[in-house]
Amino acid sequence: MDKFVCIHTCGREEAAVIAGLLRASEIEVHLIEKAPAHLRPFSAKKTMVRVIVPREAAEFAYQIIQDAQDKDFSEFEQSAER
Repeated sequence: MDKFVCIHTCGREEAAVIAGLLRASEIEVHLIEKAPAHLRPFSAKKTMVRVIVPREAAEFAYQIIQDAQDKDFSEFEQSAER
């Protein structure tokens, strides 16, 4: 796992959008769900997802996420559907 780095932690829906944006930019993406131990039996709504990318693509991937958050994910979802 030394070749990969976590660049963002968020909810499932946001992680799906981020993964789509990064894959569209040809960046390998792995999503790892992680719930705190005390929430695991009830974690369906509280599960956080870690967005993992190759270390060499981390800076570029992080910038894509920042740009998307600045503009609002909904705009990116609409443009991806076209």
